[in-house]
Amino acid sequence: MKKFIAAVFLFTATLLSSSAFAEKSVNIDAKGVSLLFVQVADAGTLKPIEGKSGYYQLDLKGVKDYIGYFSDRPQRISGLYPTSKFILRWHDGTKPGSFNQEPPNVVLNAITDGVFSKKMIHLPLQMSNPVYDAKTATLSYTVQLLPGTVTHVSSEQMHDITLFIDNGYCASCVA
Repeated sequence: MKKFIAAVFLFTATLLSSSAFAEKSVNIDAKGVSLLFVQVADAGTLKPIEGKSGYYQLDLKGVKDYIGYFSDRPQRISGLYPTSKFILRWHDGTKPGSFNQEPPNVVLNAITDGVFSKKMIHLPLQMSNPVYDAKTATLSYTVQLLPGTVTHVSSEQMHDITLFIDNGYCASCVA
């Protein structure tokens, strides 16, 4: 558990290092590139949406200005992309496989503080309907547990949140 938390911390620190803030121009061929994304936030909550069984509102605070991305082999592309542009392109995407056409799967990793111990949350979800406010560094998603996931969803305050977002044809996300 400590090794996993340390690995997430090191990855997050790498994403947030000052030398990594340059927006890269990605050269994507006509076939597209499969990209995966990593989003980091300081805190958040996950609350059931009334009247929609299995759906939750994920509210994030302290969302970082940049989202990390990397490609599957063989391209080996990586970089940072402004969160505001990522969300705009999510809504504007019209290509098959874009996130507004096919909502991505995501793994939510976070920590909650119990009375006597910390608890790690690890939830596989489907994510849609992003609403981002750059001025307040807040971001909300509608999420749904993936089929076959049997778990109790905690509505406790979470912190040290990392979202590992599924790959997709997302040339429009970073080009």
